[in-house]
Amino acid sequence: MRYYVFFSGQGGSATVTDNSYNASSDNQTSSYNQPSANLFYGAGIDMLFNFYDENEKTFGMILGVMGGGSSWLMGKATYQNGTCVWGETNSGACQTMNQALLNSNDVGGNLLPIYGQFIVNIGFRGNFSKHQGYEFGVRIPVINDLYYTQSFSGFLYSSGTQTITFRRRVAVYINYVINF
Repeated sequence: MRYYVFFSGQGGSATVTDNSYNASSDNQTSSYNQPSANLFYGAGIDMLFNFYDENEKTFGMILGVMGGGSSWLMGKATYQNGTCVWGETNSGACQTMNQALLNSNDVGGNLLPIYGQFIVNIGFRGNFSKHQGYEFGVRIPVINDLYYTQSFSGFLYSSGTQTITFRRRVAVYINYVINF
């Protein structure tokens, strides 16, 4: 068994799909790429199983769980077809996704960029000396992060709730390990 604290980060581009209605009540779907980063931090516990253990060399499997916080950072302002996706500020600058959603708090929106997360950790490990080794495997998050929610009711449209959820589907890792 081993216990540890960790910090992990992932950056890239998230594809966001938006369903909306136009004046003639036709359903319209649009999608765009949004720069994003996910930070995951917390504590974990792993069970280590050795299949081979001889002369300070080992090979085995890792099975564990991790719990902690997950923070989503939605990057720079995004343009699609020359138009700012998230609207412009009073000064005319294109807003980031975070700025636009924070500004929607005035109309009942709730931005939650930090959320709890639980991850299953599965992998293989090996030590090629008493103090040095390697690991590789996958980490599988099991909770969708509720990033934004807004309740609304309108004169022309029925009431409802708009939500944005994020999920890091799987993370592949390779670690170099120093044992004490």
